[in-house]
Amino acid sequence: MKKSLIVLIIIVFCVSSCKYEGFEVIQSSEATNIVSDPLEEYVEYRAPFSEYIPQIAFEATFYSIIANNPIDENFLKDEENAITTYEQTELNNKYRRIWENELNEVVKKLKERLDDNTLNNFIKMQDDWENSYNLEYYFVKEIREKTVGYGSIQPVLLGMQIVDRVRYRTLQVAEYYYLLNRDFKFVFEADNS
Repeated sequence: MKKSLIVLIIIVFCVSSCKYEGFEVIQSSEATNIVSDPLEEYVEYRAPFSEYIPQIAFEATFYSIIANNPIDENFLKDEENAITTYEQTELNNKYRRIWENELNEVVKKLKERLDDNTLNNFIKMQDDWENSYNLEYYFVKEIREKTVGYGSIQPVLLGMQIVDRVRYRTLQVAEYYYLLNRDFKFVFEADNS
């Protein structure tokens, strides 16, 4: 009985010590990251895009290709001149079209490399992604309007999210292509923008 009580006291002490230290660490790191101004959150999200971490091709070469892609580099240059919400919306539309074009090109290249069974699976997977992508636009737009309102920043935020989603999918498919081909090059070149 005494041994059980001592073991229980030790366990309670250890658990309560771990919880306290964990809370203290979380509390102090969160305190420095709290952003009260929505515009600051917008600026923080804006540059850079959310990072794409390769899921399959854990190679420095592929990571370097996507980390230094010409589209993101060009976007960051163009973004400096996009000051008004109209200019930011136009910038998002421009880069959505660029990423969609890049996605279409890499999908076409990947389809050429796949056998029939894998091709059918990929086509279904891509169709599912496209359906989800199209539905998500209306869902997110509706949620934003209900929670934040109809302000002029809403099209910019929605546009950013769409660009990021297409960009992420493009890099994902590029990764599949890279695994089959051991090489990948972006179609987009900065002087074509």
